[in-house]
Amino acid sequence: MSQYKIFRWDGILAKNGINKQPIIYIMPDMKFLEFSKSNSYVLDVEINGTNTIYDGKIVLGSVNNSSFMPNFSEQTGLFVVVLDCLWYGLPEPESLGTATFYGIK
Repeated sequence: MSQYKIFRWDGILAKNGINKQPIIYIMPDMKFLEFSKSNSYVLDVEINGTNTIYDGKIVLGSVNNSSFMPNFSEQTGLFVVVLDCLWYGLPEPESLGTATFYGIK
């Protein structure tokens, strides 16, 4: 699968209501959208180029068109990927990195 530039990082409250987890924002293309759909919008994500603990690790990611932020995807074209890992803070603005996605299909 192709590499995608990460445009932004944020932290959100995890489902357990206690911990934070990272989310990244990418600009998808049709290939990515079809690949995500064929994998039920759950993909393995490898982060690189952030100069942080996230680099080189593969974690589970849930692809979302940002429906929890009304009109976000329509206005920006960005999709959100919620990373299933602990929050270790934001990378430096000049080192937002890239994401490479893998799936079963």
